[in-house]
Amino acid sequence: MTEHHRFIERDYLFASTKASTHYITDEAINSILDEHGYFDDLTFELETTQTGFKTKVYDNNTEEYITLNSISGLAFDYYLQLVKELSIKKTQEEIATENIHKIKSIFSEWANNRTDKKRYNSNTNHKQRIAQ
Repeated sequence: MTEHHRFIERDYLFASTKASTHYITDEAINSILDEHGYFDDLTFELETTQTGFKTKVYDNNTEEYITLNSISGLAFDYYLQLVKELSIKKTQEEIATENIHKIKSIFSEWANNRTDKKRYNSNTNHKQRIAQ
């Protein structure tokens, strides 16, 4: 399964700045950001593999795939956080699936034991009736 996650550097910087202070207005943040003309706009394509993720990085500004080595520090921080979150999610899903299999096995064993007891009780009752 492949997931696509977009990183827009300007939006990331805006949100980070807004979260870090209560004293700067949205207009002031936008004004500061407008002074800088170029911001990364990347799409991370992460394909889940058995050992982790296969990653492709698409630069939406140049419409080309680029390497992880060529992305900015902020984009790389975003990528690391993304991989961390997806890894946790993947592990939780694996644990849940494993637990479901265990529970099904326990219920199956329980049901088989009940059926065996009913057969035993039925045979025992039948033998007791014959003996009488």
